[in-house]
Amino acid sequence: MGKATVVIFLCLSFAKVAEAREIKTSYDVELRAGQGLVCGTCKENVPWEPGPKVDLLLKSFFPLIPSSYGTIGPGLYGKVGSFDGITMASAGVLLGWDVGPFDLAGFAGAGYSRKRITDTIHGIRRFQGQTRHTYDLALTVGVPISEQFRLTATYGHNSNGSAIGINFLPDKGTNPGIDSLMLGVSYRFSK
Repeated sequence: MGKATVVIFLCLSFAKVAEAREIKTSYDVELRAGQGLVCGTCKENVPWEPGPKVDLLLKSFFPLIPSSYGTIGPGLYGKVGSFDGITMASAGVLLGWDVGPFDLAGFAGAGYSRKRITDTIHGIRRFQGQTRHTYDLALTVGVPISEQFRLTATYGHNSNGSAIGINFLPDKGTNPGIDSLMLGVSYRFSK
């Protein structure tokens, strides 16, 4: 909990700096829909079929560092979603880059699902003790379609990091993760 508190404190501090420097902070509400796949980045063949995934995302962006290549800054996000009929929620920080008409963002946070995601195949339990807690990682590209609306494309990954040795709950066993490709529409509120 201590690291999360520090990250949130830093982001809120960036918001105060942005306010003091009269920087135009943006707030977005985004609806995403697409396909998710359990174990999409696994090296072996996966027996799962892609399934529908929907997210509702709220994010803030504080453009702090202007450059000739655009503006870079931090932000915060929170989202709720559904995959395979299971409710999921996550929150964390983002690093955004507005370059020309496009905006790019990388998201990193923690997620939690209401129950374990598809850990059985044909009635055989494959991932013993799968955790409901995950890292929440994503990359998004957005392009404006009007002054306030944007179209977005997102790649997302949720797992507990066991495949790369950063499992934050090692006693819970392995977790195949969920990989998703989604398209969305966001509405931007600017301060």
